[in-house]
Amino acid sequence: MKFNRSIISLALISALSACGGSSSSSTPPPIVEPPAPVPVKTVIEGKAIKGTISNAVVTVYKYVDGQAVKLEAAELAAASIITETDGSYTVTILDYDGPVKVELSVDENTTMICDAPAGCGEVAYGDPIALATVDPTLVLSAISTVGTDNAGTANLNVSALTHLAAALIESNDSGVNAETIQTQSSVIANAFNIMGSLTELEPTAIENAASVAGEDNANELRYGLINAGIMNALFSGETDASGVLSARLGEVVDDLVEHDGALLVNQDEADEGFELSLVEVLDGAGEAAVAAAEAIAADSELASQDNSEIIGELEQQETNLENQSEYEEANEGERPK
Repeated sequence: MKFNRSIISLALISALSACGGSSSSSTPPPIVEPPAPVPVKTVIEGKAIKGTISNAVVTVYKYVDGQAVKLEAAELAAASIITETDGSYTVTILDYDGPVKVELSVDENTTMICDAPAGCGEVAYGDPIALATVDPTLVLSAISTVGTDNAGTANLNVSALTHLAAALIESNDSGVNAETIQTQSSVIANAFNIMGSLTELEPTAIENAASVAGEDNANELRYGLINAGIMNALFSGETDASGVLSARLGEVVDDLVEHDGALLVNQDEADEGFELSLVEVLDGAGEAAVAAAEAIAADSELASQDNSEIIGELEQQETNLENQSEYEEANEGERPK
């Protein structure tokens, strides 16, 4: 019996030794790398309306230490963006939270519809301006903020008014931030009695009778009329459209910045160069309301519909614009030096 127990003990020791040897030579589990972070996307959508601008190049900037810095290809979902025939564009930016500027520039196919009732130089109301040959250096911009508060989306429309507001925002001593964007944009919107955000409201394309007939937002309609009134003022007295927009908008921007956003009520004939007057814009906007109503009546398809509501709104807008123009003249004060 002792002999048998010894044999069993040796067998157990051998078996345990074999198990220990097998354990020490096993392969360690592979190291699993954590998944790469998913980029945070913000989709920016908007329209370029000064009349409608199609085939314009859209460039997006972020702000670093108060300076506009063009977004690199790695920060965008697409390398280049062009506005559609109706002026719309969509751009997706990656991993950014803060102020952005959208800038429109001209390439060989860019056109802008003339929305000035009196015409744009030799270009008639409602006709396209071939900006590549007429005004190739024209740039229009708009500034807003993007980030978590926008829930991944942001509206950023571009117009004459957003361009003026952008100039005031970038010239402000407090830098480009949410507060200055709101404050300086309100300076421009309040001057023309537009209620709402200049970048979120979509100005009506006044030169398009169908767009006007389908408009159900009074603020967007007024916005579009003011847009047209500015175009009318910029081309006042001009018989040639070449370079007018870029040159005169540049003078308007310089003047606005110099006077902290205060607009001249009436033209000062003693001053050299072009100055944008509030009364001239309001009067031009009133003319645009009349032209839009006439265009709806002249459109055979639209004329067969009941357009009494929008015609009534256009008449009311014309009255409101005329009243504001008269009020501004009656209460004209000296602009800050």
